[in-house]
This record gives sequence, C-alpha cells and structure tokens, in this order.
Amino acid sequence: MILSLLVDSFTCSFIFVFILVVWNDTNAIVEYGRLFGLKFCGYKTQEEIGIKFVDFLEIRYGDNFLIRLITCPICLTVWLCLAAAIYYENYLVFFVSFYLTMTLYFAFKKLLKWSDD
Repeated sequence: MILSLLVDSFTCSFIFVFILVVWNDTNAIVEYGRLFGLKFCGYKTQEEIGIKFVDFLEIRYGDNFLIRLITCPICLTVWLCLAAAIYYENYLVFFVSFYLTMTLYFAFKKLLKWSDD
C-alpha cells in the first residue's frame, strides 16, 4: 500500500513537473502549435519583446477565472494532483504528489536561475 502510494505519487510528480516547466518556462506550446498550423492572435508582438505565452494570457485575459487557474503554477498543480488522486482513487496521492511536485518544480526553477547567473 505505502510503496504503491509512493510510486504513484512520484510518477505523477515527475510528469507534473515536466508539464509545469514546459507550460510556464518555455514557449513550446506556441512553437509546436504554429508547427501544426495554429494561430496565436495578438501574441506575435508580445513574443518579439520577450513575453512568455503564459504571461501574455494572464495580461490579456486576466479577468477570466480559468486563465488565472492555468497561469498559476500552484493552482495548476492542485488541479493536476486532484485529477491524479481521482484516477488512483487515493486521496493521499493528492498530498504527496502536490508537495513533491512543488518542491521539485521550484528547485528546478532555482537551478535554472542559478545556472543563468
């Protein structure tokens, strides 16, 4: 039981950290979207001055509740972990994966910042 909980939580956490890094710290969504023919209206000029897509969404559609949920790393992690807990039918997966995901994500961000300095 405990081993299964830990394996499920660690698996979810690593997947969620990957999602958070790609979503919050890169423009991969935009780049791959353009590759497949999607248009991102109004973002081109913002992109040229260095604004990430997540920040653009927050600036442009900040009054939309769903946009605020997906642009906040903590909020997005809560919903991802809730989905994992429902999938695994174990509420402890929520807590373990949430704290592990947050720890790993912000440690990764700190390492990125440290490597840039």
